[in-house]
Amino acid sequence: QKRSEEENIDCVENRNPPPIVLDCRNDYETQVGRFELAEPLETENFRESWDALRERLRDVPKDAPIMTYCTGGIRCVKVNAYLTQELGFANVSRLAGGVVAYDRTLNEQAPTEEP
Repeated sequence: QKRSEEENIDCVENRNPPPIVLDCRNDYETQVGRFELAEPLETENFRESWDALRERLRDVPKDAPIMTYCTGGIRCVKVNAYLTQELGFANVSRLAGGVVAYDRTLNEQAPTEEP
């Protein structure tokens, strides 16, 4: 499931229990910053994601809400397909367009300063 930035924020803030939020970026990207409550996969490259996901979600119920994000949205598409098709999770969503689209949306919504 693809969610807009506003839907993701509302979902994280108002869901009980709160979703597992996974930062699917590499370590060097995560070190720049991440969303509150987000759990980094702690990987050096994308290939390591599969083992990290299996380990992190080993004891998680298959209907638990899981939200993912990455830089541009491509990795989350692949991660979410893996979560649903390979690991059997049923309640998975992603931040559409990743951090880049989220930043763009924030900048578009920011009030403009007058000179």
